Amino acid sequence: YLMLCGPPPFSGRTDKEVRDKARTTEVRMSGPIWEEVSHGAKETIRRLLSLDPQRRSSAEQVLESDWMRSFVPMGRQISGNRPGTAEVEGSRQLAPELATNIRSYSKASSLKKAALIAIAQQLPQDIESGLRETFLLMDKDGTGTLPLDEVSRGISAAGVSQADLEQLKSQMDVNRDGQMSYTEFLAACMDQKKLQESDDLCWRAFKAFDLDNDGAIKLSEVRRILGTNEDDTDATGEPVSPLFKAMNRTGDGRVTFQEFKAMIKNDAKVSEHRGIRLLAAPKFFRRGNRSDNA
Repeated sequence: YLMLCGPPPFSGRTDKEVRDKARTTEVRMSGPIWEEVSHGAKETIRRLLSLDPQRRSSAEQVLESDWMRSFVPMGRQISGNRPGTAEVEGSRQLAPELATNIRSYSKASSLKKAALIAIAQQLPQDIESGLRETFLLMDKDGTGTLPLDEVSRGISAAGVSQADLEQLKSQMDVNRDGQMSYTEFLAACMDQKKLQESDDLCWRAFKAFDLDNDGAIKLSEVRRILGTNEDDTDATGEPVSPLFKAMNRTGDGRVTFQEFKAMIKNDAKVSEHRGIRLLAAPKFFRRGNRSDNA
């Protein structure tokens, strides 16, 4: 109601007066501002604000309504193909460019993956919308996560061999739950070449790492973000200090924005260790994960 017209549905001089009106007054949607609102939207609001609990819509009923379906493609309700996927043998197959992006992501260092996840959580809507639609098409059950089996089948569009697919799936499944969240999907599928051209997105990620907001990233902040263990390794078993030193070219213990941006733009692995296998979001970023309500 607020998003469509501005003021709340019930008003009063005191909280008690507002509560009394909410308990006894049917919501009204009249006036010029409501003339441009669709009938489906009005009916949805009326059902949600119904005084009678038996008539009031549940969240599930709203999601299944024709009005909601007209805006949000949910899982099996989708008909036809959308950009980013194709239907192959009953499974959604990723467009080759997205599959290639995921392969590139899987080879990145854990530090770069964490940076990409930080960027994914702050993507502008115009960049996110296409990837969001692809994710929803693949999320057949509407759970907000993708089975890695489904993702690996989609990656086959890039001509990956079965052996490489199995290795890639193993690299992606760090926490062994067999799932990829929405934020992880965004981070993996982003066009890193376009990302390299955007100082704004790189700056947003930099600020996510700069926990004390002093204009530089320190080893202690990287350790906190990557969830470093007592032996100075991250969730993949990769030593964190060498990753930081490789990014901190001046060796002064303070990574500048230019050094951070250079790390993001570097497609090569920071380390040659086979242990770099982080696709799951670092624990520090999970509290802001966008996946649950994708």
